[in-house]
Amino acid sequence: MTLPDNAVRDRVIPHHGLARGTWLCLMEARPIVQAMVSLRYLAALLLLQGVAGLASPRALCAGISFVLANTAVYLFNGVCDVAADRRNGKGRPLARGALAIGFARRFLAVLVLAAVLLSLLVSIVQCLVVLGLLAAGTLYSAGSHRALRTPWIPPASILVGGSLTYLAACVGSGMRLDAQVSLLGLVMSLWMAVVGGIVKDLTDVRGDQLAGRRTFAVVYGRPAAARFGAGCALLLGVTLLGGALAIGSGELEVAGLVLLVAAAGVWRAARRGGGHASRRPYLAFMRGQYGVHLAVIAISVLSTGQ
Repeated sequence: MTLPDNAVRDRVIPHHGLARGTWLCLMEARPIVQAMVSLRYLAALLLLQGVAGLASPRALCAGISFVLANTAVYLFNGVCDVAADRRNGKGRPLARGALAIGFARRFLAVLVLAAVLLSLLVSIVQCLVVLGLLAAGTLYSAGSHRALRTPWIPPASILVGGSLTYLAACVGSGMRLDAQVSLLGLVMSLWMAVVGGIVKDLTDVRGDQLAGRRTFAVVYGRPAAARFGAGCALLLGVTLLGGALAIGSGELEVAGLVLLVAAAGVWRAARRGGGHASRRPYLAFMRGQYGVHLAVIAISVLSTGQ
């Protein structure tokens, strides 16, 4: 990961200790997102191996290496986005001046090194998965070539990153990619890319315009972005439920119903506030992510105990 020159143009920030700096870096990397990544990995692992996979050192190393890499991706994004985040009024540590960029850069290097080394304990394939995630994160965030400054490359980068989570679970479990994980991985990676990747920017149009970013909301306007994200949400909800019924997966049938409810929430939120700087569509999107994977995890665990 190469940091852009403008990422380090920042006011002087008082020195903070190692423990506090580490904590602030973790907060900058958005713990709620890292928790979601962990749930994706866990859901896929349970579908592949059942609860036996939870006791596998290989699966544990693969999961930790992937989450470390994803934490690095989000910290890197925070460093690259300092100026725009301040314009958009974000309250994360770098944007509000609580975290020194120099410390964040050093911590980022440690995260990348730890993720790569730990992945090598699993396999070369897992290392390639981790490197692929880091490359997708760099494409999404880095410098004057930020995602080629088109509205479609950021969702594509998100799609790659999301898909790699489910692939990491396959590598960690030592199992082949099956129909259940393929369906869940495809639908939920698209959910991230064309729902979350679109509606998350509805509140940031002004700052993104000043930063020269061409997000979907900047190029096509907030109302169109909100409608597009909501339409994709409904389509993906139907796809997951229909696919689950086709392959006879009880876990994914429940997950499909959960996603349809969440999709209706995205649609309703988009209709009510899509023309304004509303976070409601994004919050509905996040509820869908959490609901689907928690449903899969819960049913997988409960069915094992029967």
